[in-house]
Amino acid sequence: AVWSDEHGARNPQLEESLAIARRLGDRWVTGLALNNLAYAAADQGDLARAETLFAESLRLGRELGIIDYRPNGLLNRGDVRQLQGDYAGAAALYEECAALARETGNLKDSAWAIAALGTNARLQGDRRRAVELLRESLTRWRELDDSAGVAMCLEQVAFLASERQAALAARLLGAAKRRQTTGWIRSIYRKADYARRTPLVREALGSAAFADAVAAGQALPDREVFADVAAIE
Repeated sequence: AVWSDEHGARNPQLEESLAIARRLGDRWVTGLALNNLAYAAADQGDLARAETLFAESLRLGRELGIIDYRPNGLLNRGDVRQLQGDYAGAAALYEECAALARETGNLKDSAWAIAALGTNARLQGDRRRAVELLRESLTRWRELDDSAGVAMCLEQVAFLASERQAALAARLLGAAKRRQTTGWIRSIYRKADYARRTPLVREALGSAAFADAVAAGQALPDREVFADVAAIE
């Protein structure tokens, strides 16, 4: 099963994949197909359907003891809850993902879950916890030498900074852009966050100053980028 990120368009193969898996009685593949179809539904803005599909996928995963797609499903369902304004529900799903990552020793899943919890803390107004969690996630991504993870986390740190330090936020957005690898995409919630927050940073600085700050961030060496992260108030 595959899904298309382009313009949030649902890939018709997803519906076909789910139907085939159900006919074959393959519950593992059914769970995976549900997870992918749920992502496509959320990407289209159909959050109610996404919630239903993610819930069924995770139920199957728990029943079968499947690890493969459960962390992704937990994170994405948490993102749907965030978009619905259910921050407590989102946190519970992210915590479950973090616990699963500890159980399996999956460092990437752990870094994702910590970043998601950091973003969730920001949305709830707990700035101190958000700073701590996002810095911790960023440290983990750096240890993993994962450019895509670092880029994701830098964007989230930038939006945290944007509440008080617009120029710093723009530099961090530039630093994130430089680290985005081919095929890099944002998760469900982070797409919405980027679309909402980036124009606010541009408006706060003015278009020319915003462009200059982003360009400066793209040129910053790692040492200065992470010094900027440490400077967030």
